[in-house]
Formats: sequence, C-alpha cells, structure tokens
Amino acid sequence: SSPSPPSLASLNVPAPNPSPRQTTIEGHIIPHDHDVLSGRGASVNSHAGNTRFRALCFHKKSDFDGANHAAKRRIATEIVQVITSLEPPGRFLKRKWDAT
Repeated sequence: SSPSPPSLASLNVPAPNPSPRQTTIEGHIIPHDHDVLSGRGASVNSHAGNTRFRALCFHKKSDFDGANHAAKRRIATEIVQVITSLEPPGRFLKRKWDAT
C-alpha cells in the first residue's frame, strides 16, 4: 500500500477561505481557493490553490527526484488526488482568452 498524502495542516499551508457555491457567472468559471491556476505572474503565484499545490510538490520533491518513471507517475497522481479530493474539489484551470 502506498503512503497516504500529507495533510494540509502538516504542510503549514493556510486553510482556504470558504468558497461560494456558485462556480460560474454567465458561463465563466469562477476559481475558488482549492483550484490550481495555470499561468504566470503574481496573481497566479499568490492564489491559495497554487500555494497549496507548490507545498505538496515541495513535500514530495525528494521522493520524486530519486524515483523511477512508474513511481514518478504515482507521486504526480497522488498530488492530483489531494487537490481533487478537497471540498469543494480543486480543479486545474487554464485561462481561456476571448477572441476579440
């Protein structure tokens, strides 16, 4: 059996703010604190979900660096499962730019 992923409390990651039930406005997704946002810049870097994601990755880095391909896939899957098992579930989002 594989070891269980670390708890968020053990990673010293601040608890997320409660998220609104509404996840879309006029067809646009509203990211919440559990979501991981793809992109660059301060707004993406400081997003709570990205901070949590980086902490999880850092926690697993030494195991990942010494792992074979199969183990690396397992570690990456564990990290994704931690994010998607949060309540509400975290999502991995990429901004879709409007064509204007």
